[in-house]
Amino acid sequence: MRLSLRSEKWFLIIILAAGFFVHSFMLGSNFKTVDDLLSVASNESIRSLSNIPQFFHQPFFQNSNDYYRPLVSVSFALDYWAHGLVPFYYNLTNLLLHVLCGFLVYFIIKNIVNDNTIAFLSGLL
Repeated sequence: MRLSLRSEKWFLIIILAAGFFVHSFMLGSNFKTVDDLLSVASNESIRSLSNIPQFFHQPFFQNSNDYYRPLVSVSFALDYWAHGLVPFYYNLTNLLLHVLCGFLVYFIIKNIVNDNTIAFLSGLL
């Protein structure tokens, strides 16, 4: 089913609005979980952009060789470089990445099944 570009625009706007509606509560949150404290607040390696190449050669946690998340570390380092340890910006980055993933799912599914409605519903997930 092919819909107009106008319909596609509304699908993308709804995916964006749904992402913000569902996840915006977290924007005012502090670092709360052990994961936040270990991954961000006490993580010295994210405090210098010069450490970015190391993120691709070492595990995410020092004591775990099977936990590899270099792009997460890069994201945290960029957030720290731009805003220090202000939780709002880390949460905003997560929200924006979530919405971006919804858009990517929409476009991938649209290209696979050639149906904007199925792509839209998939992007909402």
